[in-house]
Amino acid sequence: MQFNRFHIFLITILIGLTFFSCKKEDDKLTTDLIETSWEVLKIKKQGESKYTDAENTYVMEFTGKTEFELNLDVNTCFGDYELKSDDYINFKSMACTEMCCDSEFAMDLSKILLNITEYYKQGDELIFKGEGEIVLKAH
Repeated sequence: MQFNRFHIFLITILIGLTFFSCKKEDDKLTTDLIETSWEVLKIKKQGESKYTDAENTYVMEFTGKTEFELNLDVNTCFGDYELKSDDYINFKSMACTEMCCDSEFAMDLSKILLNITEYYKQGDELIFKGEGEIVLKAH
């Protein structure tokens, strides 16, 4: 009888360890951003101490697990991003339409975005940091 209890105990422990060791990293990483939409509030260029408020409405949408879209004054940018941990983001590529002239703010925004390496949420805001900073709010 002792032998059977030991086996049941051992099997229970092994099942528990297997259950708790399984992680869905990919789902956890993208849940915060996937299929969400954000409005840019302000940016800060690298080396500057003050933020510049958004002049118009600039909306960034995470359209999939690895794709994003950014609406500027006139043009639209789109590309791929990668999440490697809960706070690391890499905008791997970006292309923009070239219909006309975007503002200096929009041009700075798109340049800063390509050099972002970190993100975190603070209340209803999403903050991107890297070589500069972008602050967005839920849209």
